Amino acid sequence: MKYNDFCQQMELRERKPRRKDNLIAEEVISEYLKRTCKVELSDQGENSIEDLLYEYFSIKESVDEKVFLEVLDFYHFNYSMSIHNAIYYLLATKRDHIDGINPLLWPGVYDIKKDKSRYILDTTLGTVEVYQASDIFSNSKSFHIFKKDLTGQCYERSYDFLCENHDYQAVLSYMPNFFYGGHYHAYLEKGDEVLDIASNALYDSKESIDKILYGEVIAKLTYKEVQQKFNTLKNTIPNVSPKNKLLTLALYYDRANIKRSGKKI
Repeated sequence: MKYNDFCQQMELRERKPRRKDNLIAEEVISEYLKRTCKVELSDQGENSIEDLLYEYFSIKESVDEKVFLEVLDFYHFNYSMSIHNAIYYLLATKRDHIDGINPLLWPGVYDIKKDKSRYILDTTLGTVEVYQASDIFSNSKSFHIFKKDLTGQCYERSYDFLCENHDYQAVLSYMPNFFYGGHYHAYLEKGDEVLDIASNALYDSKESIDKILYGEVIAKLTYKEVQQKFNTLKNTIPNVSPKNKLLTLALYYDRANIKRSGKKI
């Protein structure tokens, strides 16, 4: 395996599907505008997925919402990813809280209640229970990790936490996009507990975990296994960057799994 294989893997398994995902979003927008006899969206940018979501935010609970949902369902919209994003905004730390999108606006989210430290989401997939991880770990040795950027940093923060908590495993997964393909994601697991640190979320309910983090598990690795395997790769492929160890390992194991199954990448 060469360094270029990792680059190709990212292109085929993340970047190319993301472009296709956006093209389908364009079709959804076009169909929605046609059904509602609208000329254009209320606000339009350069990313069709974002355009689609912001349009939904603006029309939720209006007469157009039913039409919008019908189009989403026709195109097999992934509500799990939508609810996952809502959880990002629900549990974001002050450092990660940027535009303040109301988590209730996301497609598939009906209601959110708080019971002490637990959040209970009523969704199109059923009830989802989750805790704000930074609160749960506020008195732990690893609380300083939650003061860093979390959103969009699943590999780095998962690795940071794993380095200090060897009783956890890193879970490397391939999560479905909104319409097409998927993307790599890393989180942590200990027994029945899952820490999705990028969304500052802690789950202790398997039922809730399966609704949100239901992607294909590529590998589960202890801290020791991460170090051993990465060092082997580094010695074999000298120009592999020491940064983003978990992403590198996700790419490696995903490629190996696909080849083993006989499927095409």
